[in-house]
Order: sequence, then C-alpha cells, then structure tokens
Amino acid sequence: MLAELRRSASGAKDKEQEQVTQLQKQLKQTEERLNRIYEAVETGTLPLDETLQKRVDQLKSTRESIMIEMAGVRRSAAIPIERILPSQVDAFSKFIRAKLMDKDSALAKSYLQAVVDEIIVEGDEATIKGSYAQRQLREPDGGDGQQ
Repeated sequence: MLAELRRSASGAKDKEQEQVTQLQKQLKQTEERLNRIYEAVETGTLPLDETLQKRVDQLKSTRESIMIEMAGVRRSAAIPIERILPSQVDAFSKFIRAKLMDKDSALAKSYLQAVVDEIIVEGDEATIKGSYAQRQLREPDGGDGQQ
C-alpha cells in the first residue's frame, strides 16, 4: 500500500508539472498576441479604437486567469506530502488488526465485503481473490479456519 501511495504521489507531481508546462505555453501565446497588438498600435498599423481595446482587455483577462491557475497548481505542488513513518504504519496495523479480530466489530465484515471477491479453502490452504490481487494465506492452526 505504501508503494502504491508513493506511485500515486509521484504521478500527481508529474501531472501537476505537465499542467504548469501547458499553462506556461498558453501564457506565452497570450503575451505574444498582446505584444503584436501593442506593436501594431505603436507603429500606426492599427488604430486604437473601441473594438481593439476590448480585444486587448480580453487578452489581459485571459493572461490574468492563466497566471492565477498556474499559481494554484504550483501552490498545490509545493505542499509537501507528509512522510509516513514505519512506526505510524505499525501503529495503524495493530489498530486495524485488533478491530478486524474483534468479534463484536462490524468492521471485519465490511472490510471483507469491500475487498474480497472470493475465498477458496482447500485443506490447510485458503486462497483469497479480490481487489488487492490474489493472496494465499496458510492457517496457523491446521486449516480449520478457527483461531
């Protein structure tokens, strides 16, 4: 599960970087459009009329939106993913194990229904198939399924 969490975090960082790169490209294109309009007005090629002013305002608004979105992506990418310590995994494992072994807890049944698709018992071997891939468990008490 920890490896899966690390892969997920790494994939999220890659996706965020890809998003920033795409936004930088859009920002550059928008700024190039604005600069072409400014140059055309400065050289007298285009008169600065109401229609052109609306287009400039629209491009400025687009540029601002891109910059805000890019800041949001960078901010979420900068938030460090808390490190999961082995002691925390151990404490969590002990807690969950106790809850799963508690006969009065509904957690065990709910957990099994959520992750286990099929249990096949043959002699002292039980094969469990489910969403976390196939696992084989050997019963420590001789295979009768009781502890």
